[in-house]
Amino acid sequence: MVYRFLTPKKETPLFQLDPRIKFLTSSIIGLYAIFTSNFKVLILLFLLIFLINFLGKLLIEWLKMLKSFTTLIFLIFIVEVVHIYLLGEYFSLKVLMEKPATLTLKFIILVSAFTFFYLSTSPEAFTTSIQQLKFIPYSFSLTLTIALRFIPILAYEFQEVYDAQRSRGVELEKGSIILRIRKMASMLTPLMVKAIRKSFEVAETLETRCYGLKKPKTSIYISRVGKWDLTLICGVILVLALTFYV
Repeated sequence: MVYRFLTPKKETPLFQLDPRIKFLTSSIIGLYAIFTSNFKVLILLFLLIFLINFLGKLLIEWLKMLKSFTTLIFLIFIVEVVHIYLLGEYFSLKVLMEKPATLTLKFIILVSAFTFFYLSTSPEAFTTSIQQLKFIPYSFSLTLTIALRFIPILAYEFQEVYDAQRSRGVELEKGSIILRIRKMASMLTPLMVKAIRKSFEVAETLETRCYGLKKPKTSIYISRVGKWDLTLICGVILVLALTFYV
């Protein structure tokens, strides 16, 4: 599931925007959601993310992503309700529901804030744009690229190990939660072996390409900030500034 959502499949209008601007936009929305506790402001942030995904033609993919987190979202809400109830910090049903709803909406916004970035940006495009910033070392941008690329790869490898275990008759979805965790532990060894092999392959690839030379790196792709990039970031900052003022 993670591999499916973190790997861009089609070109949308957001593909044409500068990856740095998209990442900055996602970061601003995410940080604003962390530091605010106003439920109405969080609703406005949610509507802003909805508008961005709608205009970028990623609405269906975004809704599918939220659907995959339904269990976790429900669990966060229930745990927070129980926590407030046990501490006795509620005075009415409205207060008991408001704090868990605020925390749950925060989580949804944090996840959704980077959805359009992942769905419309390839790791290579993001790395190339980062490398063109003169004040960021090349080693940092390369490490970031490998990390972004390894997330969907490891998710894909995990799915392969999971299917292989099921084909051998291991019932991973039956039994109590503790029993399922113990069964899942048997998947860690082959997954770690695959991860180590991938790391050796990456190391050998870097050596064959003479990584470590002091000559400046070049790229055939040049990222430029255009008018639509400025429109996106200015629009988001304007909306957030208005919500902060109100």
